[in-house]
This record gives sequence, C-alpha cells and structure tokens, in this order.
Amino acid sequence: MGCRHAQSLLGNKDKYEIHVVEPSAEAIQVNSGRIGAEKGDIAFYDSIDDAPGNVDVAIVASSSNPRYGIVKNLLNKGVKLFLLEKIVFQSIEQFDEIISIAENKGAKLYCNFVNRFFSVYNDIRTRIGSSNTLVNMTVYGGDFGLGCNASLH
Repeated sequence: MGCRHAQSLLGNKDKYEIHVVEPSAEAIQVNSGRIGAEKGDIAFYDSIDDAPGNVDVAIVASSSNPRYGIVKNLLNKGVKLFLLEKIVFQSIEQFDEIISIAENKGAKLYCNFVNRFFSVYNDIRTRIGSSNTLVNMTVYGGDFGLGCNASLH
C-alpha cells in the first residue's frame, strides 16, 4: 500500500486526493489503521485498470518484482510523474524499456533511495552525539521537494 507515503499525504488531505491500488482487503484494513486513515480519506482500487490515469504523481511502493509492469501500465495510462521505491527494476532491459517509454511520453521518474544512506545518517548521529566536531552534510534531490541523495563530508 505504501503506508508511509500515504500517511505523509494524509497530513494535507484537504490539498490532495489519495488513490491507492491495493488488491488485498486485509492490507487495506491493517495499513489504514496503522496510519490513521479514516473512511473516505483514501480511494482504494483493486487494480491499476480501475484507478484513474489523470493523477499528478504516482508513488510506486510495490515490491520490485511487479514494479516494471505497474510502471509500464501507469505510463500507458498517461501518468507523467513518478516516485519509485528502490530496488527499481529487476534487469537492465526493464530499465531501458521504461526509460524509453517515459522519454517518448514526456514522463519523469524519480527514485527514493533514502534507506541506501541509512548508515550515513547513523554515522552523523554518532558524530553529533559524541563530540563537538563540525559535521557538514549536503543533501541534494533536485528541485522536486525531496531529499533523496546524501553525502557526508
């Protein structure tokens, strides 16, 4: 379901419509409770075919195995902006095909790699907590409102 993404959007539910494709009724029930979603906060769909195509951004938080087909279907539905969870695809061929389709359709895809840098954040916490040493951190994620890359200097 992409609980944490949905939860972050719930904080501005008067500003956003949230549509979630989740075929498991049990997952919907459990995860909605986990994030404090109330009935009507999120529109749920059993399949991508049932979901609207005219969305501003698609956040694809599936496991990596079905992600290629999900992204391809959403691109064909006309979605132009994506945030994809890591690991993005299972092969170079899948990457190449999705990149080609996205370029032809004028779509942009971003990948959320925050957990790739978890060890860096732990290192920062250790350094800040144990000494008075100056720590410089640069976070760059482009001009799209998310910090997805980090480095420690």
